[in-house]
Amino acid sequence: IAESKNTPEKTWEYPIVVNLKKLEVYAMRRNFLLFCVIGVMFLIFIFSSQAGASSHYLSNAAGRLLGVLREDENGEFYGRFLFWEWNIRQLGHITLFALLGGVTHAYLLLKQTELTEIKILKCSFLSALLCFIYGCMDEFHQYFVNGRNARFQDVLVDAVGFTAAVCAVNAAVWLYRRIRR
Repeated sequence: IAESKNTPEKTWEYPIVVNLKKLEVYAMRRNFLLFCVIGVMFLIFIFSSQAGASSHYLSNAAGRLLGVLREDENGEFYGRFLFWEWNIRQLGHITLFALLGGVTHAYLLLKQTELTEIKILKCSFLSALLCFIYGCMDEFHQYFVNGRNARFQDVLVDAVGFTAAVCAVNAAVWLYRRIRR
């Protein structure tokens, strides 16, 4: 931990790197995280592009895989089907946007050369804002997909996912900084 000359708050700085190899490793990590951000966005877009029937079938398959949906001899679902289908869909929203929020926040943090508490908060807010905007754009896109609709409720469920991920990354940074002391 180094004391910053300009501000009285404590900062965490990457070690002074003389070795070009270490600079390349940092660049590779940033590039990998950027690739992950774009990949998760693409995955969300692909799932959102599915027509209503395909999305419904995928939710049913996930329910059967998890063992919460059962079929009778006629292939009809019984039990609390609608309850489980809704939960599976919401879990999908939360999971995908938690991935997006986590890798976006990690990418923004890794771009910083010096991590102060203020910069961590700014990165947290920016990554949450980017994920929120992407969630809104995703729901707007679903409005034009056959058999799908746009619901602000889904954006709020997405917010649960990316907010949890941003908090988890912040907790990991805090823990890492505590261990490094």
